[in-house]
This record gives sequence, C-alpha cells and structure tokens, in this order.
Amino acid sequence: MRHVRMTAPVLVLISALLGPGCVTLHGPEEIRRDLSEEVGVKLGHEFSITVNRGGMWMARTGMKWAGEDEVDLRGVHHVDVGIYSVEGLRKGFEAPGAIHPDYFEGWEALARVQEEGENVLVLTKEKRGSIRGLLVVVAESDEWVIVKVKGKLDQVIEQALAQAFDEMERPELYDKTREERGLEPLPDEPDRPDESEGSPELVEEAAAAAI
Repeated sequence: MRHVRMTAPVLVLISALLGPGCVTLHGPEEIRRDLSEEVGVKLGHEFSITVNRGGMWMARTGMKWAGEDEVDLRGVHHVDVGIYSVEGLRKGFEAPGAIHPDYFEGWEALARVQEEGENVLVLTKEKRGSIRGLLVVVAESDEWVIVKVKGKLDQVIEQALAQAFDEMERPELYDKTREERGLEPLPDEPDRPDESEGSPELVEEAAAAAI
C-alpha cells in the first residue's frame, strides 16, 4: 500500500502530461507576485503547474486506477499549484508580514493557522450559494506552497474535511466544523460510475484540448 501511495502522484502527473494543452507550467503566478509584494518576502520558483478540465479528467482516471480516489474530484475543473523557495526579504521590510485574508478580495477565510515559522490560510469563494473556489497558502520560513482550485467544490471540501478528521482519529470534529461553517452534511454516497472510459463530454473536451 505504501508503494501505491508513493507512486500515485507520479501517475497523476504523467496522465495529465500525456494530453498536450491539458497542462501548463504557469501555476498561481499572480497570487505569488501579489503576496510577495504584500508580505515582503522574495519567492524563488521551484515548481508550478496548471491543470485544466481535460487534464483533471485524465488525473481522476489515473488516481482511480491507483486506488487513490477517496475524495471524489469530479467537481474540480481547474487546479494551480506553486512551490516557491524563500530567498530573503524585499527592500523596505525588516521582517516578513502576516498573510491576511483581506489581501484576497472576494474570498472568505475558512481556516487560519499562525504558528512560529508557519502561516496557513484556507479561503473559499462562493457563487450563487455554492463554493466555486478554494485557495490554500502554506507559508513556512524556507518554503511556500500555493494551491488554487476552481469548480463545484462543496462536495469535494466536505469529503476532504471528513477524511482529514477521520485520519486524525477525531471524527467528532467534522460535525463541529461543519455546523460552525453552516455546511450541509454529506449525503449517503451513491454508486459512482466507472470513469475509466470517462463521460462523452469530458472525453470530447480532453480530445479537443490535446489537439
């Protein structure tokens, strides 16, 4: 099982890269630039990737094949991931500033952790009562990670929360967090269709993106 878990991210990346046009190396560059200026930290590029809808279909297929589909990602349409090294302070700053939710117009803070050497911020963006965006910023003393996700994310976030608390062996915290945030409970999980072939719409999108 450990071998499968170690190779699954590689399989996901390979499956996405097999479709030219489904993935780029841009990542959340605008967010990196804006945060660097606000907080006063120079961020050097280590790794970045953007996966669009066609690439997500390929990634879901690869994850299901590898047995890594505990969280249903069918609502995810777009993902930006960036990993950046901390290379010092920008001119005019004597110490790095804190990352405030106010920096992100239109986003609402879902969770925030501030500890010595680590700053974690999780934000969501809603549209017509549904969560359509998720932004995670993890800022450590030597490295930053920024992840931005777009799609219909209510179910994805609910499943991720439930799984995270279950793995922490604190499942009771899931209901507490859900009630505090006014989130609907997860419905009974229906039988999930086989995505090995993919829906006709997603197959067509992936094919178009690969041309």
